[in-house]
Amino acid sequence: MLVAQRLLDAVSRAMLAFSNVLLVVLFLLINAEIVLRATLGKSTLVSDEYSGYLLCWLTLSSLLYGMRTNAFLRVDIVVHRLRGRMRSMAEALAATGGLAVSLVACYSTGLLALTNWKFHGTSTHFTATPLYLPQSIMPAAFALLAAAYLVQLAVVLGKPPVDPHDGGA
Repeated sequence: MLVAQRLLDAVSRAMLAFSNVLLVVLFLLINAEIVLRATLGKSTLVSDEYSGYLLCWLTLSSLLYGMRTNAFLRVDIVVHRLRGRMRSMAEALAATGGLAVSLVACYSTGLLALTNWKFHGTSTHFTATPLYLPQSIMPAAFALLAAAYLVQLAVVLGKPPVDPHDGGA
């Protein structure tokens, strides 16, 4: 299990680096649009479309890192009060819920990208971007998130419950 955790951590750091690159590209694209419009009265004509794709990619490529570093917002008021087996069960339930949602999102976004590839779906902008290209990160990101939840579930289920008499969590 330690190998899977280390692999997920390495992938999450790589995805975070990718997100950082996307953020710089997004910054440059938006600022190029602003400068062109302000100085020359011209437009890149692609900044609206591609900044949307970049924002989506940036968000999705950061999911794994956010999950692995406990950066997701969670309501832990009840879980922090639980001890032993009850706490493990609550953590397992949360990991199972995250796994289920990630798998459903992976499946549905995979079908969306596959459908657009199969039927040659394109954007309505003048670039006519094949939609499966910007959509391709969605199932990949949700699959990685599902893998992380699966590892988290295995860790929670494989860990012995804490003795409630020692005051540990």
